[in-house]
Amino acid sequence: MAAPQPGDRILVLKKHWLDKILDGVKTVELRHIRLRPGRCFLGHKSRIYGVAYLGDAELVPTMSEFRARFEEHRVDVDRLPYKTTWAIPINKVRKTPPWSYVHNKGAVGVVRFR
Repeated sequence: MAAPQPGDRILVLKKHWLDKILDGVKTVELRHIRLRPGRCFLGHKSRIYGVAYLGDAELVPTMSEFRARFEEHRVDVDRLPYKTTWAIPINKVRKTPPWSYVHNKGAVGVVRFR
């Protein structure tokens, strides 16, 4: 696996969710925005731990659909997490050697490797 290059996308995750993705338990990421498909690295607190390919985002319009997809996203809540909730498939997940990256203060969601 090649090291990340300047400009590569890093999906920033909480450690709990990152571990579930790397273990293959969580196969869909939920976001309030529609992320574009393609390769991205998986990171937490200025460290990269894996790489994956994001699939085409799918709108989750109702709570019943959200509940039906629980086994994919693993989020247990009583209402949709975002006003507009997108389910983004996470495919071809691979663990990588840990790489450091510069994480700008306050940056959330997706950052670029530098």
